[in-house]
Amino acid sequence: MRFPTGRHRFTPRLTTLDERSLPSVTVGPVDAGGSVVIRGDHHANTIDITDDGAGNVSVTADGTTTALTGVSFIKVYGGNGADNVTYTLQGDLSSVRGVFVNLGNQSDTFLASLQGNLLDGGSLSLVVQGGNGNDDISVDATTVDIAPTANLTAVLQGGNGSDSLAIDYSGLLQGSATLAASGGNGKDTVTGNVNLFTATTAELHETTASDGRLTLDFEGGNAPDKMTLNLSGEGDLSAPPVIQFNGGRGKDSFTHTDNVTPADDAGHGKNH
Repeated sequence: MRFPTGRHRFTPRLTTLDERSLPSVTVGPVDAGGSVVIRGDHHANTIDITDDGAGNVSVTADGTTTALTGVSFIKVYGGNGADNVTYTLQGDLSSVRGVFVNLGNQSDTFLASLQGNLLDGGSLSLVVQGGNGNDDISVDATTVDIAPTANLTAVLQGGNGSDSLAIDYSGLLQGSATLAASGGNGKDTVTGNVNLFTATTAELHETTASDGRLTLDFEGGNAPDKMTLNLSGEGDLSAPPVIQFNGGRGKDSFTHTDNVTPADDAGHGKNH
């Protein structure tokens, strides 16, 4: 048998897939312990996480939505790329919830919006690492009540770059709250605003005070930083609040209420 030669040549045709047509963010599944891992790629990913407080979580990543149930712990790895990540607690929380976010390289943004209360037995631990880049990381927890056996922990770490870190908390604090932000290397802006409520029930003529436990730790790190820490309503706490407010190394500037004493490792900060 003779095979054709010369002009009869087979040329395979290759089809190249568009790189962005492939899945850019992987979500889940939820493991036996209630943990779910969300992973971005080297592109700029948009990841929106909505939590109803009862273990039902919706993740919309680059336009694709995934519904998850039985979630207790959420881990997000942004990867390389300028990512935009949000976490929204829409309902009251009476169980354990852990949220860990590593934004990775590039200039990323993160916003946690807490719209539900922390009921007895509820514990929310939120840890966000900025990594490299000029990151914008914030927690909006205004009008969030914390019941006597509930706990809120929010820790923001800027890493390298000129970062903006902000925690705003207000509400009736009867349990415990630990709020911390560290700028790391770079010219950072670190802001904390804390307002503790007193609630009055008109029908029963009863007043409930914020008599829980509060820890504040706001640090600038290296380079000149802009530091702000405002605290009000702390007079009814069961013990004096534990406050660390340090600009670190660099010529820092401080804005604060009278009940907050700043420290500056470089020794030449400026108060406003």
